[in-house]
Amino acid sequence: MAGFVTNWGRVISPVAVGSALLAATAVQASIPPTYNIMFIGDAREARAIGAAVSAYMIQHDAYFDQPLEMSRSSVAGCMETDTYAACIAEALSAPAHSSVHAPVVVWARVDGDSLIWSCAGRLGEASATLDVSFNPQKALFGSGEEQSAELRKAVACIKDAGRSG
Repeated sequence: MAGFVTNWGRVISPVAVGSALLAATAVQASIPPTYNIMFIGDAREARAIGAAVSAYMIQHDAYFDQPLEMSRSSVAGCMETDTYAACIAEALSAPAHSSVHAPVVVWARVDGDSLIWSCAGRLGEASATLDVSFNPQKALFGSGEEQSAELRKAVACIKDAGRSG
C-alpha cells in the first residue's frame, strides 16, 4: 500500500492527506456573505460617502454586494416615518424581492464629521442596528485600530440588517 509513513510507523494514504489539506483550506478561507445593498437619503453627499465606505469594505472582503434592484422612490417615504425599519421590512417583503438573498437599505446622513447609517432589512427592527455613527474619514484613511473600530461599526450595521428572516 503506497502512502506516507508517520513518526509512529502508521501509513496514511495520499487521499487522506489531500482531504485533510482541503478541509484545512476551507476553514481558513471562508467566503464573505453577499448582501443586496441600496443607499437612500436626501443628501447625495451622504449616499456617495456611504457607497465609498461600502466599496472599501467590499474591496477588503468584508462582504460581497449585488445592488438591490428596487427604486429609491419605493422606500423614500420610510425616511419620514417613526418606524423606518418596519417600513423597509414591509417594502422588502413584496413578492418581487422574495428571491433577493439579503437585502439591506441604508439611510445615510451626514452629521458634522460623522456619517450616520440606519440599516434595515427584511426583519425590520428585530435585526437592525439602527443609527450607527462613525467617522468615514477614519474608516477610509485612519491607521490601525482607529480604522478598524470605525469599519466594525459600519459592517455590523450591514450584517445585522442583512440577516435572513
